[in-house]
Amino acid sequence: MKTNSPSANRRPSPRTRQPAALRQGYGRQAAVRHKSAKAGPRRAAVVPDKPVVLFDFDGTLSAGDANTGFWKYCFRHSLRPWIFLPVVLVGVIMRGIAAIIPRRDNRVRRIDIVWRQWFRAYISPALVRKLAPGFIAEHKKNRWGWALAQVAKERANGNITILTSAGPDYLILPLVRDMDFDYIIASEMDPWHPWRYRFFNYMADKIDALSPLLNGGVVVRAYSDNATDRPMMSLAREQVWIDPKTGARVSPR
Repeated sequence: MKTNSPSANRRPSPRTRQPAALRQGYGRQAAVRHKSAKAGPRRAAVVPDKPVVLFDFDGTLSAGDANTGFWKYCFRHSLRPWIFLPVVLVGVIMRGIAAIIPRRDNRVRRIDIVWRQWFRAYISPALVRKLAPGFIAEHKKNRWGWALAQVAKERANGNITILTSAGPDYLILPLVRDMDFDYIIASEMDPWHPWRYRFFNYMADKIDALSPLLNGGVVVRAYSDNATDRPMMSLAREQVWIDPKTGARVSPR
């Protein structure tokens, strides 16, 4: 997003870039989207003074990981990923390096973003337009049977429902459009370079995107399947952990 400020036009690194809702108070597709927002107009993202319930997506409301699934889907349905295979292999090597570097905290590191970008360097706008609809229709079948009803139940009880996912906006938004969340937060991708992160909504960085949206509201419950969501889960009075293989509720992580 360009502004009239020269300093604002400098592209910050993905590690330091904040979601649009945090930078300028907007609700937008890739960072924070209100259920009533359209593709064009942007709305301020402020949760009313009501109880809040948080949901993760991959492994929590649906089996499998949408980002990884789309990666595999592209290799099955397009020649382009195979052309980029040497670049993808660099990403694989960097992923291995990232795994052995100790973490100092629960924040997203530069290498966490870089290996993912190399890993998906073949993804172009044209590829997303061509393959994403078919993948989304297929992946929706992986949704847990209780997921839609549980979101509806939380809303019926007067709670504000927020989906917060590390998945890319161009997959997550269509995948949950029928679930009627009040707000959706997903990783913000560059629309011209869909492999490039503008904001990676992961680990403790999820709280950065949530903070202006919560506006001091009380998180009564949070759902997740992965220990990387502990920072987000720590905001909630009740933590609901889900088995990503079965969709059943499990003991606290």
